[in-house]
Amino acid sequence: MKGAEKQGVEERKGKKRDTYRWFGYKLHLVVEAIYELPISFTLTPANEDDGNQMKPLLMKAGLDKEENNPGAIIADKGYDSKANYLTIFNECHAAPITPLVMHKGWESPDICNLQGTPTCYCGLEMVYWGKDGKYLKYRCPDKVGKCKCLARFTCSASKYGYVLKLPVMKEDPRRHVPVPRESKKWRRLYKLRTSVERVNSRVKDLLGLRRITVRGIAKVTVRSILSLLVMLAAAAGMAERDRLKEIRTLVT
Repeated sequence: MKGAEKQGVEERKGKKRDTYRWFGYKLHLVVEAIYELPISFTLTPANEDDGNQMKPLLMKAGLDKEENNPGAIIADKGYDSKANYLTIFNECHAAPITPLVMHKGWESPDICNLQGTPTCYCGLEMVYWGKDGKYLKYRCPDKVGKCKCLARFTCSASKYGYVLKLPVMKEDPRRHVPVPRESKKWRRLYKLRTSVERVNSRVKDLLGLRRITVRGIAKVTVRSILSLLVMLAAAAGMAERDRLKEIRTLVT
C-alpha cells in the first residue's frame, strides 16, 4: 500500500526482494482461500517484517478457537519461521503450508535434501508413503519403483524395503511438517495461496487503496477498514440473493 503524497510520521520504506520499493504502510491479511474474503487484518509501517504479523493475524481471526480451526494455513516464504509453524500447529491445530527459505549449505547429503526429504544410505531421496499416527513414513525408492538402487548391499532384508519414520513437528518443525512439501497434497494446497493476491488486487485497484490521500496510520487504518467492509458487504449481498458464484464480485 502506497502512502499519500504528504507522508505521516509512522510511514516507513518497504520493499519486496530488490525489485519493488515504496514508502508507506503494509496491509497484512488473512483470507479465506475458497471464497476469497478477508477475515482478519493488521496495518503496519512498510518496514515491518511480515513474519512477525502471523500470530497477531491468526489470533484476531479466532483461528485458535476449536470451532474455527482450519485444516491448513497457507503462506509464502516470508512467514517461514519455527515460531510461526509452531503457532499454526499447536494453537490453531492446522497444517502449515509454507515453502522453505533455502540457505546455502543447509542440505545434509547423507541425511536429507533442502526440503527435508530424507535420503537413504545410497544418497537417493526416499519416497513419502503417508502418515502413521504422529509420524511421517518414508520408504526405499527402489522398492516402490521410483529408481534403481546400485548399492552393493541392500538396506533391508525385507521385501517391503527400508522404512523411516519421522515425528511430525518435533525434531525439526520447519522441515517435518504434517503435509510434506514433496507431496501432491502440499502442492495442491499451496496453489490456493494466490487467493490472497487476488484480494490484494481488488482492495488496491477496485476499492482505492493503491493511492490513499490521508495521513497517519490511524486514518489509513480507518480507510482500509472501509474498503474491507465494502468487500464483505458485497459478498453478503450476493449470498443473500443465492448468487454464490458471484460472491467475489464487486461490480454488478
